[in-house]
Amino acid sequence: MKASPLARKIADALGVRLAGLQGTGPGGRIIAFDVENAPVGGPAPAAGGSSPVPAILPTPIAGMPENRVPLSGMRRVIAERLLASKTQIPHFYLTIEIDAAPMMAFRKEYIAASGGKITFNDIALAAVARAAMQKPKVNAAFAGDAIIEYGSVNLSVAIAVEDGLVTPVIRDAQKLSLKEISASVKDLALRARDKKLKPEEYAGGTITVSNLGSYGIEQFCAIVNPPQAAILAVGAIVKKPVVNERDEIGDNLVPDYMTSVTPGAFYGWPYSYYGQHVDSRPTPPRPDLVARAIAPDYALGAHTASLGLAFYRGDLLPTAYRGGVFIGQHGSWNRSVPSGYKVIFIRFKDGHPVGLPQDVLSGFLDDKGQAMGRPVGVAIDPRGALLVADDVGGVVWRVTPAAP
Repeated sequence: MKASPLARKIADALGVRLAGLQGTGPGGRIIAFDVENAPVGGPAPAAGGSSPVPAILPTPIAGMPENRVPLSGMRRVIAERLLASKTQIPHFYLTIEIDAAPMMAFRKEYIAASGGKITFNDIALAAVARAAMQKPKVNAAFAGDAIIEYGSVNLSVAIAVEDGLVTPVIRDAQKLSLKEISASVKDLALRARDKKLKPEEYAGGTITVSNLGSYGIEQFCAIVNPPQAAILAVGAIVKKPVVNERDEIGDNLVPDYMTSVTPGAFYGWPYSYYGQHVDSRPTPPRPDLVARAIAPDYALGAHTASLGLAFYRGDLLPTAYRGGVFIGQHGSWNRSVPSGYKVIFIRFKDGHPVGLPQDVLSGFLDDKGQAMGRPVGVAIDPRGALLVADDVGGVVWRVTPAAP
């Protein structure tokens, strides 16, 4: 069997068997044209043979004008692959809605901090790459007598082009950063639309993502890209009324807090909050536990995401800070009025927090309420300066007294 190198690459990418194809090249050699116009899996059945799925063709409609558009080689291959997939691969669909607000907030903060542009599709691709490594049964293919679980994620990305739909591959996607995945998608999409992709760039995918959200499609059932085992169909982000934690128990509840911990004591979760304030959602209720729930020592404010804590025992900062605690408040996206996004100080007396919190480091929100930075970890360096990790700005701030 003689075939050109290009014909072999295209056959591998499209899942076409060369055996039995009639070549139209010199000396009967199989060329790219033969592969692009061949049925998926091999040549058409011989005369007198029967097709496993009879074709249902349209009949002329009297008096109806019509325009017959011949199928391109790409459209013919796409049609045959889809038919093979739906008839040979058992399909079942699982649908779930997610709250996209955290993803939207993350994208906004990422763009503000990095200056680079990413799409929701980029985030979905990165999430699929990491999830597929954790769940190898979906990053797999059926081999007749065995299931092949792949050790790396080659992500097939559905891209619409003039002649149909192509699925070029991002290789080893689980190793790539979000920025690298975004750049790869843009490059593949541009070259796919300019018809500059190489045949091998379509081959070797292990799982596919198809996203119609940008077209306003909220939900659709994608067809598995053979020989893969799974495909993720992503729909549009839509606004709709939902019941979330803030709606159930209020914009100012439950406050984040700082507290000492006593061995064997019960602090309420999940049956009550901030002492004996009953949360009616958990079932069955536990009034016996609620009755002995201990209230925390010090409230830090609702939705502040107070994540960093460091006691100050140094000498560099003013003496008023000695013995107290610095707290990094990461800030929370799901409060109607932003809270946190700063570092506060709380004074201690006789081993207990006293007085109102004092703002020490702020300015992380711009005048439009967008996060330019978010303090998280706090620590004291050997010289007594305050260190603040900013995971949006990507820096560590070192706070020292103002020069005299």
